[in-house]
Amino acid sequence: MGRGSVACGIGACTAIAALMSFGTTAAGDSGSWTTLRASPLARTEVTSAAIGRSIYVLGGYGSAGAPSTAVTRYDVDRDRWNLAAPLPRPLNHAMAVPWRGDLYVVGGYTGLPLSLGIGTGGVADATRDFWRYEPERDRWSRMPPAPTARAAAAAGVLDGKLYVAAGADALAARRRLEVFDFASGRWSRGPDVPLATEHTAGAVVGGAFYVVGGRPHYGGKNHRFVQRYQPRERRWQRVADLRRGRGGFAAAAVCGRVAVFGGEDPRSGLPGTIPEVELYDPGDDRWMPLPAMGTPRHGLGGASVGRRIYALEGGDVTLLSVTNVGEALTVPCPNGAAEDEQRPASAGRPVERGGPDDPGDTSRPASRPSSSARSEAAAEEAGAEAAPTGSDGSLPATGFAVALLCGIGAALTAGGLLLRRRTRYDQSTGA
Repeated sequence: MGRGSVACGIGACTAIAALMSFGTTAAGDSGSWTTLRASPLARTEVTSAAIGRSIYVLGGYGSAGAPSTAVTRYDVDRDRWNLAAPLPRPLNHAMAVPWRGDLYVVGGYTGLPLSLGIGTGGVADATRDFWRYEPERDRWSRMPPAPTARAAAAAGVLDGKLYVAAGADALAARRRLEVFDFASGRWSRGPDVPLATEHTAGAVVGGAFYVVGGRPHYGGKNHRFVQRYQPRERRWQRVADLRRGRGGFAAAAVCGRVAVFGGEDPRSGLPGTIPEVELYDPGDDRWMPLPAMGTPRHGLGGASVGRRIYALEGGDVTLLSVTNVGEALTVPCPNGAAEDEQRPASAGRPVERGGPDDPGDTSRPASRPSSSARSEAAAEEAGAEAAPTGSDGSLPATGFAVALLCGIGAALTAGGLLLRRRTRYDQSTGA
């Protein structure tokens, strides 16, 4: 069972009373979704990646929006959690990928969720940081920084290269694609993503890199469009739209297909999380439904191991709720497909590079052809349920704390705007 706690998010103070639910959050009956052992930590806005038979969940926010450096490792065979060496600095909305047995984390926001970049590295300031984690040594090391500071982007590894696309800095969606060559240790620029998006997710299937959904900016309407990059042709394609727009979700490659699950849509009202799960078949250029999540969450860790997709931690209410819930779903592989099957990505319609940004959601139908880690003694093998307080050790938000956070958030928001305006004025006047 997981526990949820909620802190004030920007512009959400009027909804706090409806969000205050600190009781047990059960992973309900949802077809073949299976409830896993709860994580020792309750967090949201994490990143994650699978290495072998383990899934790492990193960073994010803990209870009451506390920035986290924590790294948890879930053993899919033993249904057990361990703690690994923490991140070198707090990160949220970062991107994580595996490569040859190591874990790589790039970008993200740092610091407090309400700071808006006022000297504390908040949500308006992304980082260029690039880190490598070696599970055998339980050690982090610095990699060449990325050319662009960004967070909430899509990332994936294909043919020895890391692709990072879209994402945001200063809360605005970006289009830039950058590529890191693990062999040469250098970054290069690729063709821009045609449609800007952030709070997106990425996956690599069939020799192609997918950038799925997202939104144009904080609070914007979720996108349904899906963009696919063919590295050999240096070309982006628009493929079939999602059945439902989503942002702040997880994507994973499984059985030669792309699975997406979780996410949030604040415009839909509370709780604002998305239960629907979808699976994309590149051969048919079609999205199909899978069983809905038992505990819909956004800002969750998502990965696949074999034929199962895993949804770990994340918030069960839009904004800054946190849980330690874990769930898994076995995805059917049609025609006896192998777990590592990679089907060709031949379907879809081309998108001109440098095309205009999509102003929002689109219902235009797609063209469809016929055809990880050390065990921490303090965690006691990380197998216990989370404590009634925030599982990261901080207290759940109380009414007073919420009011205080809202006041601080409003003051920091106003201060950040004034500071940014003053900075622009000084620059324009030469002061």
